[in-house]
Amino acid sequence: MATPSPIKTFEGTVGISRDDFEDDNLGIYAPIFQEMGRSAAVQPDELIFKLLKDGFTQPCYDGQNFFDKEHPVYPNVDGTGSAVNTSNIVEQDSFSGLPFYLLDCSRAVKPLIFQERRKPELVARTRIDDDHVFMDNEFLFGASARRAAGYGFWQMAVAVKGDLTLDNLWKGWQLMRSFEGDGGKKLGLKPTHIVVPVGLEKAAEQLLNRELFADGNTTVSNEMKGKLQLVVADYL
Repeated sequence: MATPSPIKTFEGTVGISRDDFEDDNLGIYAPIFQEMGRSAAVQPDELIFKLLKDGFTQPCYDGQNFFDKEHPVYPNVDGTGSAVNTSNIVEQDSFSGLPFYLLDCSRAVKPLIFQERRKPELVARTRIDDDHVFMDNEFLFGASARRAAGYGFWQMAVAVKGDLTLDNLWKGWQLMRSFEGDGGKKLGLKPTHIVVPVGLEKAAEQLLNRELFADGNTTVSNEMKGKLQLVVADYL
């Protein structure tokens, strides 16, 4: 069961003097309108990646935080019995940096869900007979959309609070692979994507694309090459 998210209306409006707009010889306003369109286009990324960042403090469908060490998994299929606490966090001792995330996005239901009820609409009130234009000598330009983002299944996401190393990557991978549902049902989950903040982009590119790694005085094959799709989250 996914966590329902209320649909929200997002709106932004800019008022520009009609005289200034008509005298815009330097082309100041065109970039403003382009930026309004760009902001509307990237908002889904902002909403989704904020979910990851806030996942340690925001609850999902079972009442626990999305990333938590105490997700209840029950011994019986009907959700009865004494629950066993299950974690979807890998935590390295004394780590104080930014986490990275493993997601299984291969299923119909996703770990993070974006809902769009109304696509962004760009509206211009520039008719000379418009009441506002006539009374205030001002053009109005705005953007509006209705959308929301929410949490899906916690089992499809693992947060790794540790250095981006091959060892920690394997720990997160194996943790997700081990998840079971109520009644011991095998879920068959497997990470498809790794999400990293901008500061880990270089390390992630090297970790996922190099053929070989140094291991002491020798080199070893990189068994993670090609296993994951990299997502560098600008808004994480």
